This record gives sequence, C-alpha cells and structure tokens, in this order.
Amino acid sequence: MTYTVNLPQGQTKAYARLEKATEFAQAKAIELGAEVEVIHDETQAVAFLATYVQGRHFHPWERVETPKHHAPHFEGWYSAYTRKRIEATVYRSYDEEAELKWRVYDGRTKRYLDVATTKAACKLTKEMRQGRML
Repeated sequence: MTYTVNLPQGQTKAYARLEKATEFAQAKAIELGAEVEVIHDETQAVAFLATYVQGRHFHPWERVETPKHHAPHFEGWYSAYTRKRIEATVYRSYDEEAELKWRVYDGRTKRYLDVATTKAACKLTKEMRQGRML
C-alpha cells in the first residue's frame, strides 16, 4: 500500500505509511500556505487533506479582530480579540502609554474591567470561563 502526496506545484512524493505522508503534507501545507492532498494509490481516494489557513503570530499592539458577537464601541479602544463561548471582548487602548492598556468586556453582564497587561486580560477571561461575571 502506498500513498502519494500531491503538492500545489504539481510535484509528488510517495510514502509507504500514511502517518509519514500526513506529517509531510501538514508541514508542506504550513510552508506553502496551501492545501496538500494525500492520495491512496490503490483506490485513488483522498486519504488526508492538509489545509492551512494563512495566519501569523500577533504582537500585542498589532492584533485586531472583529468581534463574533455584540460588542460595544468604546472611545479610545480597539477590539483586539474575542472569546466567543463567554461573550467576552478584549480591547486595546489607543494610548500605548496608558497605565491600564487592556479592557475586558463581559457581554453577559454588559460590564468591563480595565487591566494593565495581556496576561492579566488572559487570566480574567480564564476566570470568566470558570464562572466569574464582571
């Protein structure tokens, strides 16, 4: 039994084991930012499809995300990221010199709390997942 990895440029690579073929396909999908198929050679069926949604690591002052639920606009704050399960939105201050740079908004209670760091915001959203309400 063999498996062929079909790369976007028309190149192929054969493997005897599906595990090795999928590892290679996943690595190439990330490297190329594209879909990579693993085909079972005997049946010509797709045995695995590696996909990669192009993204990148965000530095704290670069990330901007459109809220996936109702989130109010606060003057002087950007929506940085959301936590859909708990209806939380984390905002970043326009002012990088502000003492409290992050605002965590709880969509369940319509209240918010300002914190100094992203770690504090992360800790707060974790507590909210465990039942804390702002």
